[in-house]
Amino acid sequence: MTKKNYCYTSVPEIENGYFNNRWRLAKVIENESGYYPYGKNHPNRLDSYVGTSDYIDSLVKTFNKRLKISDERALTIVASTY
Repeated sequence: MTKKNYCYTSVPEIENGYFNNRWRLAKVIENESGYYPYGKNHPNRLDSYVGTSDYIDSLVKTFNKRLKISDERALTIVASTY
């Protein structure tokens, strides 16, 4: 089994077909189309993976740093998903 390279990125939060000026944390896998948005762990909890661009960008940097993924490498992974 081969290990898949992945990283985290931010994606716009869309409600009722409109961008609501909030962003969501998402996982992207190299050379796979699309992304996997993170959601609530429980329906009664606050969705900690949605917020301002600054907040979600800080989560992206933190999560990618834990994976030892540089900003440049993350851009390459995200670009491969289109």
